Amino acid sequence: MYKLESRGLRPTRFKKVGKTLLGLLLFAVALPAADLSIASEHGSPGDTVTMPVNFRAAKSPPISALQFDLVVDRSVITISSATVGSVGAAAGKIVQYAALADGSYRFLIYGLNQTAIGDGSIVDLGISINPNAQRGSYPLDWRNVIASSPEGNAVPLATRGTAVLVVNPKK
Repeated sequence: MYKLESRGLRPTRFKKVGKTLLGLLLFAVALPAADLSIASEHGSPGDTVTMPVNFRAAKSPPISALQFDLVVDRSVITISSATVGSVGAAAGKIVQYAALADGSYRFLIYGLNQTAIGDGSIVDLGISINPNAQRGSYPLDWRNVIASSPEGNAVPLATRGTAVLVVNPKK
């Protein structure tokens, strides 16, 4: 106590700062982060299936751009297309994607505007299944998920679950 008081730091100041930090923490926890999800899908070898990426804004700050990677088993799954979904189109956004050297795919959803994105399908993925794919379940895992507010500030963005593509042989 002597050292704190000799520097002008009284225990009551720590209590006030602690209460303020606790209040900010509780406020941040009360605001759920926006999130992304993909519903699982079924397909057969040689098929191309559509898997929408859904965005939920929740009560977070507005989001006007986002980026994420999807990790897939590229011996079975190829992402053959990515088109802007209904809420992305409504907000004037476009989608760009690329296959990365590590086997994942990177997606960037943005626009030359500051329009916030609403709830719904932000990107529709065309998933091609290798004609020689074996029966099984193949995950699409999230990585490097980030988002931006209309002002260019980072906004937390969560993901809900891992999508699974279930491959069944054709009858």
